[in-house]
Parts: sequence; structure tokens; C-alpha cells
Amino acid sequence: MTDPGLPHPQPTRSFWLIDNPLSNHRTTVSLPGCADIVILGAGITGASVAYHLTNLDTEGKSLLCLDARAAAGGASGRCGGNMTNSTYRYFKYDMKKYGLDIAKKLRVFELETVSALKKLIKDHGWEKKVELREGGTVHAYLTDLEFNEAIENIEEMRNQGLGHELVIWDRLETVKKTHGEDFVGAVMNPNGSQLSPSKLTIQLLQLALKSGYFNLQTYTPVQSITPYTAESAPASIDISSLKGQPKWIINTNRGSVICSKVIHCTNGYCAHLLPQLRDCIVPVRGQMMITIPSSIPRLWPFGISINRGYIYGWQRNDNMVILGGARGEAGPELEYNCSDDSDINTAIDRKLRQFLPTHFGDMVKSPTKIMMTWAGIMGMSNDVLNLPWVGPIPGLRWEGQYISAGYHGHGMPRAFHCAKAVAQMVLGSKPDVPGWMDEMLPSKKTGPTMKDWARKEDLYKIMRIEDGLAEMERRKEEEDSDTYAEPEIKSKL
Repeated sequence: MTDPGLPHPQPTRSFWLIDNPLSNHRTTVSLPGCADIVILGAGITGASVAYHLTNLDTEGKSLLCLDARAAAGGASGRCGGNMTNSTYRYFKYDMKKYGLDIAKKLRVFELETVSALKKLIKDHGWEKKVELREGGTVHAYLTDLEFNEAIENIEEMRNQGLGHELVIWDRLETVKKTHGEDFVGAVMNPNGSQLSPSKLTIQLLQLALKSGYFNLQTYTPVQSITPYTAESAPASIDISSLKGQPKWIINTNRGSVICSKVIHCTNGYCAHLLPQLRDCIVPVRGQMMITIPSSIPRLWPFGISINRGYIYGWQRNDNMVILGGARGEAGPELEYNCSDDSDINTAIDRKLRQFLPTHFGDMVKSPTKIMMTWAGIMGMSNDVLNLPWVGPIPGLRWEGQYISAGYHGHGMPRAFHCAKAVAQMVLGSKPDVPGWMDEMLPSKKTGPTMKDWARKEDLYKIMRIEDGLAEMERRKEEEDSDTYAEPEIKSKL
């Protein structure tokens, strides 16, 4: 894999970043010459790390956060805003291949992360500030095959004491509640939520800034990290205030910073400064759009996705619909190894514009009126469990570099507790978060490369979406010829 480089200086304009109070924030005019802990990236992970560190016993350590762009200017200001935990999908497969314990922990970790974030938001009264909506998330299905497969996974989850909160809708209920005539059924996850990801990130950063020892410096791209030696360190930097041993020199476009510990929170871009991870965490471009206000009637009070999340979206209180996904339209490469969010893929754009009139044609007429469309960069992990990389980075000259990245498109339901775990490790403790798995530690990672498996997984999704469209056309033909029969649902639980 190639070097993802630094984030593009002129990315596409995201709706989430129209109003960003920390866009150009610099806590101090000059870049500090040293800091005990340096956080790279001011997105949801970096902000969460800062929040957790300022709420743990840091013993007066100084904290510095550097970002190449504005705060929340990366994926945290460009994603879909879906804060929905993984549940039944692939449960039987995971249980068979990795064992029941891992299959359960995979679900518990995301559920507990989402629950912790919602509690934090409510404890601080941020519901309106971050536009939190708790209407659940609906996974709708176009084919009987996939719907029955979903039910089988839910049955197995319930046999293992999980998934009892999930609600299965038959075709009539799905059509009534989604206004989509093409769906054969759906599953409602009531724990699913939606919000403004950038505004949540900003709230976390602002809370950390109140500590008095957290310094945020935007538009300060890191060019390299080198081991500290007395000979290589800039003579002008006074390190007497460091609580620990100086170990690393962070070189930026505005000068250098000497520190004891570094935490990489740059997700899809982390392999730029950590070239040994270029086959481990791969940048993948995703795409979003939002409709013009008042151009769409009220459709759903919940988030919605079709065919294993291939396309997903939700409708804000002002009726603007946010849509994302459809990477299969990009061709075999699926936007893998793409770290350029300064442009969009026109084929994906067409697919997203067609989504509402195709599946909700009785409510939404073509063409869909779009206000904005933008791109963002995810970090896909080569971990066979799709798990992020969280913890100390092995194999370096000195200890003291850590990472929390590679969320595989699940940043919102993973990053907050991953950040807590890495903050605990930075301070010398073991991870203490519900559902934690040592398989997240970089030192424990094994498995095939991204090329071998993750791309095939997405190709499988693409084939299934095409199957779904074919099934939809077949069903419509049968309905027109009066031969259509309501499909038998394997189990309604």
C-alpha cells in the first residue's frame, strides 16, 4: 500500500463543518516546545482521548493536540452521524469462526460504547447541541434470502442471551413504517442513534480545554516523528517542565515539540507517520450528501440502511435527508487506498441521488434536490475480526507511541471506548472498558492482508445488493401479473 500522505489542504466542503467554533483554534499563539503527551488528530478519537485523560489522574501532565486541519475536519466532520452498534449481522459466522466469547464481546463493546456516549451527552445536557436523536436504526431488506438470514442470526443471538431488544418487522409493517414498497422486511435496533459527529467532537474538545492543561493547535500538520537525543533536539526548547523522560521529537510545519508519549488518532492517515502500518490500516474514501430543506416530506424518525449497510441515511428534524455509502459504484477498487477527500466519485454520487426516488418513489420524486455532497476518509483494518488497533505500538526504538485507529467504518460506536482504553494504557493501567478484547492490541494482531479479505467482503456486499435489485424487479413483475405471493418469513420470533 502507498503512503496516505497528509490530509488534503482543500477537502470537499462538509455540511457538518459549516459552523465550527474550533475551526482555527490555537490555545496558545506559539506552538509549545514540549508536552508530556501529544495527541495527533482532533477528531472523535483525539477529542475522546483528551476527555478521558483530563478525567483520569494525569498528575499534572501537559497535554497537546495537533491537527493538520480544523478540529473535527477529518472523518469526524464527514461521516454519516450514525451512532449504531453492531448486533446480529454475521453473529453465527463470528461464533463459528472465532468462538462464542469473541462473538459476544464484539457486540457488547459497541453497545457499551454507544450507551456511554449517550449517557455523557445527557449528563452534560448536550442533546440539542449535538442534535442527538434516539429513534433507533432500521435495517431494511430487499430479498427474502437476506431477511431470513438476518432472522437466523437474531435467533442464535437470543439463544446466547443477546439481541432481545431487536424488533423484527414483516413486509406490511416495514412498508408502512419506512414508506418503501420494495422491502420484504426489516429489523429495528432501538439502541441506534443519530447525531452531528462534528458537534459531539467539539463538545468533547471544549470540555478538555476547560481543564487548563490541554492545548489544541489546529492547522499544524506533523511532518515526522524522530527519536529524542540530546544532540538532535533543538537547543532552544526547554524540557525542564516534562514530568517524564523525553523520548520523541514531533516535527511540524510550525516547529518541533519534544514529548514523552505520542498517541496516533489519525485513523485512515496514521500510516503516513507509521509506514509499518501501510498494509494494516488502509485509507478508504466514503461519500455523503444532504438534501435541500423542505424538498423531502417526512419519511422516518429513525436511521435506515439497506443490504448490510451498503447505503444508509437518516432524516433530520428539518426533514433534510443525509445519505451515504454506495462505494460499490466506484468499481473493483471500492475507493480503497484512497486518501483524497478533495473530490467525489461521480458514479457514487449518481447512485446516492437515485436512492430516495428508487425506493421511496411514492413519497420522493426524481430528481432529488441536493444541498451538498462531500467525501471523507475511513481507516479499514486488516484485522480478521474487523477490530481497531488500540494500544502501544511495538517495534520502535523507544517506548511511548500509542495508537487508536482502524475502526473499519464503525468509528462512532467504537472510538470513545477505544480512546478510554488507550488513555488508560498511556497512564500505565490496563484497559478497563466493557467488552475489551486483547485482540485490539497491535502486538496481538494477526491475519490476512486487506487485499486478501476485506475487499472480497465488500465485493460480496455488492453482489448481494445487485441480487437485491434483481429480486425487487422480479417481485414487481409478479405483482403486475397477479402471481405475487407474500414470502414466508422463516420465524417472527
